[in-house]
Order: sequence, then structure tokens, then C-alpha cells
Amino acid sequence: MQMLEHPWTKGMTARTDKTKDIDTKLNAFRAYKSQLEAKVFSQWVAGATSSDANKASLIENAFKSFDTTNKGYVTLSDISRSLTGKKDDSTNDALGLSGFTRLLGNSMENQHFPK
Repeated sequence: MQMLEHPWTKGMTARTDKTKDIDTKLNAFRAYKSQLEAKVFSQWVAGATSSDANKASLIENAFKSFDTTNKGYVTLSDISRSLTGKKDDSTNDALGLSGFTRLLGNSMENQHFPK
């Protein structure tokens, strides 16, 4: 019951001020996410065949397009370099193939686009 009385649970610690330039940041995030999805989708289309065995390797091929040095993981810097063509070493959060697969699965699942 103590947990229900905690200020965080009651919303007393939530920020009430507006984050500066949040609309710009969200738009930049959406554009970055769209570029990532487009890059992966283009890799899938390029490697698509009717073989079920090949379908399993489409994500792996997309992953390898970002992991150009064959480290076995990609960083945000790798993704940024692949999408923009510019090197960005400001962050180095490693993302393995399974994490990459989850990222894509969460991002591209059940999206329906109007005709």
C-alpha cells in the first residue's frame, strides 16, 4: 500500500512544463525512423525470393547492411552513418541482431496505410 502513496504514483513528480522544441524533436525522430524503415524495406525487396529459407535471412541481410565492419552488433552511429552517409560517434549503444529484429518488429508491425 505504501507504493500507492508514493509521489511518483500520484503524478506529483511529473513535469508540468513544456519540453523545449518538442515538436521539432518528435518530427526529427519520425523522419529518422522512416529512413530506417525505408532502408530495411529496400534491403528486403532487393533480397526477396519465393524461398522460405531466404525469408528468414532478409532481416539478417538488412542488419548486415548497417553492420559494415562485421562486429555482430550495430550502434546508433552505424545506423546514422548508413542513413545519412556521415559518421556520428556521439553515441555507441550496441544493438545485436535479436535487438535489431525486435526494433523492426515493434516499429513495422500492423501498420496500415490509406489507399
